[in-house]
Amino acid sequence: MVYAYDVSLQLDENAYHEIIRGNQRASEPLDEILKSMQNAESIFSIRNGVSHPLMVVYPDLKYSKNEDGTIVIKFNQEPLWEHRSDLLTMKYLSSSFRRLESGGWKISKTIDKAPDTEVYEISNNDYAYKLTIEKRDFKLDQNKKSYFPQVDYGRCVFCGFCVDACPFYALEMSSDIELSSLARQGLVYNPLALATKGISTAPPSTNPIDSIYGWARSRLK
Repeated sequence: MVYAYDVSLQLDENAYHEIIRGNQRASEPLDEILKSMQNAESIFSIRNGVSHPLMVVYPDLKYSKNEDGTIVIKFNQEPLWEHRSDLLTMKYLSSSFRRLESGGWKISKTIDKAPDTEVYEISNNDYAYKLTIEKRDFKLDQNKKSYFPQVDYGRCVFCGFCVDACPFYALEMSSDIELSSLARQGLVYNPLALATKGISTAPPSTNPIDSIYGWARSRLK
């Protein structure tokens, strides 16, 4: 079971305008975090013959403005699925944190409410940013915690126990057999991937009678 997370960077207007002007020192936190997330998401899952990124990073970062005038830059469009916020930090952001600290930036955790929210302050003598990792609330009456299933087909033994245990009948067994991937991470199906219609191919058979029955069943669906 996993949560959906959003990652964003909050900064003041002065720092934002310095980034727009091309100030490399001011843009270091933004560049390093974006680089880590894009590198992590260079792995794709193949479904229905089409490559699907496990998380969509904005090619042109979208920003909004808070009432106090601070700028909020959001890194991801699709939610980033993970079991806990601290695991997300370790997987996607730890390398960028190390590079920033070696470059003279100070990083401290100011809010720790895992698994829901984590906030980090990234600062030096001239600039201060706030990095927020926050659980996305889908506002579902039947799922108030916004907790969703995720399947790692690299470990799954297809026992069907998860289908039996699901209290919302959201999972079902299928006849899909096309689960190959070029990368290990491509076998991890997040909730969006599980909700995508499968390939629905019948298993191969060397018995011609079984093949005829399989063909007939597919025609009668």
